[in-house]
Amino acid sequence: TGQTRNNLNQNRWVKTNKLDAKLDYYYMLNPKTNINITLGNTMSHQNFNSHIFQILDSNAINDLNDAANTNQVQYAFNDAFIGLHYKMLRGKFTFTPGVSFHTYSMNNQQLGTTTSQSFTRVLPDFFALYQIKKAESLTYNFSITNDFTDINKLAEGYVLSNFNSLFSGNRYLENATSQVHSLRYFKYNMFNFENIFAYAAYTKRMDAIKSEVAFNSGNQIATPYNSNFADETFSGMGK
Repeated sequence: TGQTRNNLNQNRWVKTNKLDAKLDYYYMLNPKTNINITLGNTMSHQNFNSHIFQILDSNAINDLNDAANTNQVQYAFNDAFIGLHYKMLRGKFTFTPGVSFHTYSMNNQQLGTTTSQSFTRVLPDFFALYQIKKAESLTYNFSITNDFTDINKLAEGYVLSNFNSLFSGNRYLENATSQVHSLRYFKYNMFNFENIFAYAAYTKRMDAIKSEVAFNSGNQIATPYNSNFADETFSGMGK
């Protein structure tokens, strides 16, 4: 207090190491059907360090060393999965139903404690192609995916977002789940240059991460949370 201005500064450092590995095996049952087996693993490790400090009128540094103003966070994420897809051709139709089995594990270390989560999910998907003509097709895609946040939204110490706004993460955030349906039509005629394209999609996202804001005398503090309400999106385009 007693300074001509509030000169607040912040050091913030994020480091991410990530390794993805995937192996696909295809086995032809006959000329029109095959089986695809996928083995994979995603490993991610992140470090997040941040520190808020004040520069005084004398250019001296006033460190704001309270735990609320400092982050020293480590976050590890692992996704081990196996997938199975069956592809078959039936006349003008191609169908590829599939399913994948995921085992997730996460842990974050901050504020002197460790928080861990682990669970398993079964995620189906489906692809269908109707080859109407050589240059005319109708495609349908369906998938369910799990979406995870990263360390930036898990670190609970304050981070400066603007001159009057702070952000504080939530170490207990859970994953969101997305269900996507899409339909695509394409037609091309090289003789009269007719080119038709249309696309429609529907997405339903559950447990999406949103932000709530607390106001305090013109200042604001934003915190992420998992919403209890699903987001539904319809979109389409054509030309």
